[in-house]
Amino acid sequence: MHLGERPRRHPDDFTLLRHVASETTPQEREEIGGHIALCPRCASREREMDLLDLQLSEMALEELCESMPLPDGDPFRLRPSGLRNPSGGRPSMASVFASLPAAIELRDRLLSTGHDELCRLPIGSIDGRLALVFALHEGHARVGTEPRTWLVFAERAREHFEKWASNREPRDGESSATAAVPDGDLRAHIHLLLGQGHGWTANLEAAGQHLIAAYRSLREASQVDLLAAWIELEEALRRALLGSYREARVLAARASATFRSWHLAEEAARGRALHGVLESGLGSEELSAEHPCQGSGKRGAASRSSTTSRGGC
Repeated sequence: MHLGERPRRHPDDFTLLRHVASETTPQEREEIGGHIALCPRCASREREMDLLDLQLSEMALEELCESMPLPDGDPFRLRPSGLRNPSGGRPSMASVFASLPAAIELRDRLLSTGHDELCRLPIGSIDGRLALVFALHEGHARVGTEPRTWLVFAERAREHFEKWASNREPRDGESSATAAVPDGDLRAHIHLLLGQGHGWTANLEAAGQHLIAAYRSLREASQVDLLAAWIELEEALRRALLGSYREARVLAARASATFRSWHLAEEAARGRALHGVLESGLGSEELSAEHPCQGSGKRGAASRSSTTSRGGC
């Protein structure tokens, strides 16, 4: 087939469903993706199937939560619904994209200056908020190799953000900034990183307090499902290490279901791996080998304890 030429035959419904569910081979994915890019009819069919798949996944997640409830009073029993109408309304995508270059530059400075740049970070601007989220994402990925460094970063980020939040006065542009990245999103990311850092340094009690704070922050967040799933997976491992295997299985299954609904195969596999270990009753020694939430890496000094060896999301 020549470049720019679409296949003569449209993919049938079953093939398109497999494509939407990320169950096609790399060759099929390339061929179907190329066809969809040139075929408005199949592009429309793909969007409809993608929406249906997401709705079915959400229904399955709701049924899972109902069939495997956590005890009454458990802070993780019900997943927060998040903000439906962020303060200041929805920001335009143009304003967000326009802020990306400055946000990336700010993030790079945050990561390269030993975090001294945090105290000068403009939290009230879109680029400042995006930069902090990007830096925290980096922390989620790297906390397993430098837990104490990222604990310090997260604590400084929390101090700077809460100081700004307690002293803020309405200013031009801040409503669009908080709409683009609501306070709840920032707090959730900060507390998640604090929870991860304390987990890596074997302080499971402090880790639990921050993971609860992260989960509660989702009530005022806009990006709830994926962030909730990462928090749930981290809490699942923490509970498993403390011996609460049934509750850990519930949280791991819930997180895995969310990752599957977003077609994040690797992340879903990590959730299933933890759930499978717990369901098979292998116990904490198997759990201590490697955190399913991170593809590689072992805990440093804390890895000597079978109850604290884990990784960062």
